[in-house]
Amino acid sequence: MAIHTAISFILLAIGILGASANWGAMKVVISDRAGGIMARRLLPVVISIPPVLGWLVLLGFRADLYPPVFGFAFRSVLAIIIFGALIWCNARRLNAIDAQRQQFQQALLASEQKFHAIFDQTFQFIGLLKPDGTLLEVNQTALDFGGLRHDQVIGKPFWQVRWWTISAQTQAQLKDAIAQAAQGEFIRYEVEVQGAGDRIATIDFSLKSVADDTGQVVLLIPEGRDITEVKQIEEQLRQSEERFRRAFDDAATGEALVTPEGQGKFKILLRSNKLKLR
Repeated sequence: MAIHTAISFILLAIGILGASANWGAMKVVISDRAGGIMARRLLPVVISIPPVLGWLVLLGFRADLYPPVFGFAFRSVLAIIIFGALIWCNARRLNAIDAQRQQFQQALLASEQKFHAIFDQTFQFIGLLKPDGTLLEVNQTALDFGGLRHDQVIGKPFWQVRWWTISAQTQAQLKDAIAQAAQGEFIRYEVEVQGAGDRIATIDFSLKSVADDTGQVVLLIPEGRDITEVKQIEEQLRQSEERFRRAFDDAATGEALVTPEGQGKFKILLRSNKLKLR
């Protein structure tokens, strides 16, 4: 075979491999992982060194510098030295990459531990959702409130978790809120949720969106603050005011509420009952 024909076949084979970069051998070669890095560093040398060494040995043999047996032995020794040095260099490079990866993993692990320490110890209910409403993460406070385990809720649609099964209307409201939050809107409203057993709590619920560099919403952050006691106090205050209003208006004697006398000795009428107005 002529040399130009052999070169043409080699270039054709390389072109065929390069034309399908998403599968087979080329998928490994173009990978940005350690295997791909090693392949890109070794393949050019593996392909080019043997022909170059054979050509050099052939030149020496033709120049009568050594006999054929020595030439073949010399070629083998050179190939071993070159490939051994190349393997050592790549091993050193991969070790450096692996050491860097371990450092990143340790830093990531420490960061995750700090995150979970804060995430799980907060008194508020908090979680992470996909834009479609799939629950990715939730803190221990919310799990304890619902009497749930981590594996019972992760990966489920948020509105199907126990907290929201108090009514179909509550679930539908949450689905609509998630759809709006996925468009970048901030959502906040008060809602009753189901806890462990028969416990029901009123929470101040909000949904915040997290966008990437392109502005695409990639995460939703649901938060809930238990305001059950506050709502109970407000209801007790409302009932107390209602009882006072009824007692005041239905009193058998005329009564009125006025401001204390000031420097000008004037009083301002704040309220009077029905009998006083007659």
